[in-house]
Amino acid sequence: MRDTLLDDNRGTALHAAQALGNFGEPAVEPLIKFLKRCYQYQVATVAEVLVRLKDPRAIEPLSGWITDKTAGPAAVAAIAALGGPAAVVEQLVARLMRTDDMLVNHDLLKALESQGPSIDRSSAPLLVPLLTHWDRDTRKMAADMLALHGWQPADDAQRAAVAVARRNWDEAVRLGSPSVDPLIRGLLGAARHLKGVSEYTAALARIGTPAMDRLIAM
Repeated sequence: MRDTLLDDNRGTALHAAQALGNFGEPAVEPLIKFLKRCYQYQVATVAEVLVRLKDPRAIEPLSGWITDKTAGPAAVAAIAALGGPAAVVEQLVARLMRTDDMLVNHDLLKALESQGPSIDRSSAPLLVPLLTHWDRDTRKMAADMLALHGWQPADDAQRAAVAVARRNWDEAVRLGSPSVDPLIRGLLGAARHLKGVSEYTAALARIGTPAMDRLIAM
């Protein structure tokens, strides 16, 4: 039965996946392996079986389909069923932090934006890592969502990350050293986009010696 899951025939593979669901926990691993290589039109059926098995191990591999136009809705629904709406946000944030591909980042950001209504005060802090993302649109959206749900920075490092995310250069410069690393990450991201570089370099220059020392040490 496990070998049949690797069959390219749509009907055979899906029947095998559904049958495996009757075997309980031992079926989870082969179903996850199949999920990683199946066609997008097979995801909904496999996701349904995995939800029935109630195994959270399926959440991460399901997240790989979130941005697919065909499979995305089924993947999101399955992740939410297995781990709650916050699990969808958590997986999107993790994937955003891992990717350095601008097109992939754009698709993930759109998917995260679509989750806006499901983000609440308790799940909003999951967005904090995005304040240091290399892409300025990602940083800005995270800062705006966090503010919308009443999140407050815990220290100067987080305050600096918010200031840079919102391109509030005066506040970033006022905070000084804590702003250096966020500004450098922003500078590197701006260089990839070929725009906005001068804003980051100007802020770093205004901070002075701490920024110069950090740049020299890179």
